[in-house]
Amino acid sequence: MVRYNDLLSGVFNQQIANISCGKSATHPCSKIKQDRRLGWLKIGCKFSSKWLRFGCHSTLKTFHANLGKRLVKSHKVYVRDSGLLHSLLGLTSVADLQGHPMTGASWEGFVMDHIAAQLPAGAFMSFYRTAAGAELDVVVESGQHIIAFEIKFSVAPKVSKGFWQSLKDILPQKTYIVAPVQQRWPFAEDVEVITVGDIASIFAALRV
Repeated sequence: MVRYNDLLSGVFNQQIANISCGKSATHPCSKIKQDRRLGWLKIGCKFSSKWLRFGCHSTLKTFHANLGKRLVKSHKVYVRDSGLLHSLLGLTSVADLQGHPMTGASWEGFVMDHIAAQLPAGAFMSFYRTAAGAELDVVVESGQHIIAFEIKFSVAPKVSKGFWQSLKDILPQKTYIVAPVQQRWPFAEDVEVITVGDIASIFAALRV
């Protein structure tokens, strides 16, 4: 007999890449909700839709400003629950996770959800991407402050030309590269590499 976990894994493994890699999509989980194997489990579309919104994925809207740039307008999708993602991918240890093609996407979703949980009241979270390829993973607007976050799963993160172009476009007061490092360190002028744990203190400073 096919186990419950195996059946769910079969459904998700076919679709999870598009969700967790931040692909733009109007209805990112529609194929999962319509998969006939969910019918075998007596899971209806209405239930799966609510479950996906609660524990599986979230969306980021595009940063909007009158910059004279052609922006990518479709939403960015990411998986909120990294534990669920790892389970569905059959990753049971750190060794399994290291080198897996979904590791970067998992880290990105984990950091994005942490940023969302720490947002100051009234702050707005989005992402920035132009048709020319300039991109920032997260842009936080809080009052008059604009803070940019780039997410890299590397202890020695590197950024692209599109990253620097994005900073010129939106002119954030501060920019942070969130990486799996032990402590924060300066990367460039007004750009720091930080740990996930530093995010709370960064937002706390905005509340003062």
